[in-house]
Amino acid sequence: MAARHKPFRRPGEGLNFLLVVAASAVARVFLEAFRGDSLVLPGGFRTAQVVGLVVLAVSIFFMHKWGETNISSKSEEMQEV
Repeated sequence: MAARHKPFRRPGEGLNFLLVVAASAVARVFLEAFRGDSLVLPGGFRTAQVVGLVVLAVSIFFMHKWGETNISSKSEEMQEV
């Protein structure tokens, strides 16, 4: 069979990048609470915190997607053997 390229197939391809993005988003959400010069939205959140939360959610989504794909690809490899 012809091999197709599947995104997120190997765990090392970009997972470290997503971990760094998630960690920096967490740091942004935490540190922005102490800044006094940023725009505050209704509800007490700052705009940079909202952006950090969105980036964190997207990176967690892709890490979760990566885990599902790796589990299914491992089970496919086990069935081929």
